[in-house]
Amino acid sequence: MEKVLIASDTLVELYGLKNVEEDTYLNEAAITMSLFRYNVLSIEGCRLEFTGGDAAEIVAGNIIIGSISGALAAVKSVTLTSGTWGVDAAGYLFLLGQAGVFQAEELKVNGTGLADVAADSTQAEQHLTAVKIRIKDHGLTVIDWVRIEGTLNYDGEYQLQAVGEDFIEITHAFEAERFTGDELVYVGVRNGKSIPMTHEEGDEPGFYDGVLPSTLKGLIVHAYYWRILSIIDTGIVLTTRQRCKAMYDMDEEG
Repeated sequence: MEKVLIASDTLVELYGLKNVEEDTYLNEAAITMSLFRYNVLSIEGCRLEFTGGDAAEIVAGNIIIGSISGALAAVKSVTLTSGTWGVDAAGYLFLLGQAGVFQAEELKVNGTGLADVAADSTQAEQHLTAVKIRIKDHGLTVIDWVRIEGTLNYDGEYQLQAVGEDFIEITHAFEAERFTGDELVYVGVRNGKSIPMTHEEGDEPGFYDGVLPSTLKGLIVHAYYWRILSIIDTGIVLTTRQRCKAMYDMDEEG
């Protein structure tokens, strides 16, 4: 991964952008650059509700198997909403690496019946005109924006519409989807969205530059970020990521 230094009052430059298959420089591509915090969040995997937990406790790392469907998955986390393990526990599981679809059935761990589940649930949840997506310990607020990658229906960049302790809401037409837990959520730097980069006539082949906006704040000295480039050339879209490092802060006056 290339390391790119970004000073918050200078041009951001891209050298020698080239189509390696055709061995030609790209001089007319449409390029935008967005900046993101270096820590990347992940969407919780499929959420599976359970009741009747009248045997041993289910814990993270367990492999669960549906007694009828034969579906299986690893347990990423467990939330107990009511009752007591060994008596009448109820709550939900977040899963990883799911194979198959759970039915209304009993779950088994190591051959022991542990709980009853309803049919496999969708992890994307419809909420009025927004879609709720579960992310634990995200620390986001409604002034934040994100880039979601790796989903079937929700890839893209979004200004958050609402947040809760373990979810975010985005504006999008609802599509039922069971997330795997491998999806990534990049958290955008404020005012660091879709900065255009241009190739001017007379510039070197494949050379593009852009100016970080004066409103961009918060590039912390020596902190790492992600620079994500969206490159569109003759209808082909390429997304590339680079690790970048801020050299110093932007002052408050810009």
